[in-house]
Amino acid sequence: MTHSIFLSVLIPVYNWDVSSLLEHLVSQTRCLQNSNSLEIIVMDDGSSWRYEISSSLLDCPLIHYHAFDENRGRAAIRQMLLNESAGECVLFLDADMLPDDDCFLQRYVEHAEAGNDIVCGGISYLQHRDEGGDFSFYLYKSAKTEAIPAEKRRRAPWRYLFTSNVMVRRQVAETVPFDCRFSGYGFEDIEWGLRLSEIYKIQHIDNTCTHMGLQTQKQTFAKMRESIDNYVLL
Repeated sequence: MTHSIFLSVLIPVYNWDVSSLLEHLVSQTRCLQNSNSLEIIVMDDGSSWRYEISSSLLDCPLIHYHAFDENRGRAAIRQMLLNESAGECVLFLDADMLPDDDCFLQRYVEHAEAGNDIVCGGISYLQHRDEGGDFSFYLYKSAKTEAIPAEKRRRAPWRYLFTSNVMVRRQVAETVPFDCRFSGYGFEDIEWGLRLSEIYKIQHIDNTCTHMGLQTQKQTFAKMRESIDNYVLL
């Protein structure tokens, strides 16, 4: 099958203003040799509050925006994004991520053109400056479990596959779909990574995005408790 769209950027949104990420991505497409071969699909998964996306972004032909009244869950919304997309490769990005340099999209395009099936770019906190106080525990925990260089992530490739920043060839994602039983927070990407690793090679590179959605210690513990059901399912 021939795809006129080479790369689909897929962004699930829940209670976050996705405007900054979209502005970064649209700016980077201007540096691509063929920006017409790229699309950006945004799906709001039943946010409880509405953010305002500028008309210039909504009118951008690369961006396709959908909003739903009901929350479908982290795995289900990503599967819906995949089904809606047309790209030969898809790049899953969380709404609260920001690319750390201007070559972010170009780097993924190069790896896709090289024929790589799964490429994980990684998470950072580089664009936060001296964040402490309420967020110090979260940043400490994340430095131990998420913000890890590619060299270390390669030792356990499935463990560090984060759907917040990963590119996958369409055929791969269709062969190994998300498990939509994972409806709440946590572990749906680890479970997906485990199944992917049984068939495909998972590659890790340093092509990071900063996770902008910091949490207080109280919020972090609440998320950990929320993830228990998914951990049991895993």
